[in-house]
Amino acid sequence: MFDENPQTAHSEEPFLEINTHEDEGGPSTLIFIFSIIIIIIVSGFFVYYKYRTQSQALDRQQALESTLNQLNSNNNEAVEETARNINQATTILSTAARSKFLFDAFITDLAHKITNDSKLNSLAISETGDLTIDGVGGSYRSVADLAISLQSSPKLDNIQIAGLSESTDGGTSQVTFSMTGKIKDWKSSGGGE
Repeated sequence: MFDENPQTAHSEEPFLEINTHEDEGGPSTLIFIFSIIIIIIVSGFFVYYKYRTQSQALDRQQALESTLNQLNSNNNEAVEETARNINQATTILSTAARSKFLFDAFITDLAHKITNDSKLNSLAISETGDLTIDGVGGSYRSVADLAISLQSSPKLDNIQIAGLSESTDGGTSQVTFSMTGKIKDWKSSGGGE
């Protein structure tokens, strides 16, 4: 029944045999595995960094577009117009301050020359001392009197009526006028040059 032969018992092959060679594996296999892990970690970091920077760039671009839309809105146009008007007034005053001509004295003299039924709507002085006056008078005669009065000023020269138009409002006649002239000592003072 049983074979008691010990040689036959040892000659059978094992069911599972694992052979490990001591030459394979070791430090080179560990370096290879760690290299793969490091490459995966570094690649993951670069992917995350690229996604993050693209997200930040998109956020900044959206913020810039929002700011540009606000700057181009109607509210800012009114502020810009006000700023332009203030800048023009500042330019006139700084130009007047650079000249030997006393701006305060000019305004005082102008106030004395204006007739009772005349009203000035605007006064503009260029950098070269050219003067433009727009306003409304009660009649053609009052506009002519104002022009003669301004011409008699020692500070003004070459006063001319550039435009006249008459309108009637509720039975009252008004003459809209525009005058030009030159401030005499403006150019010699270095103002605007």
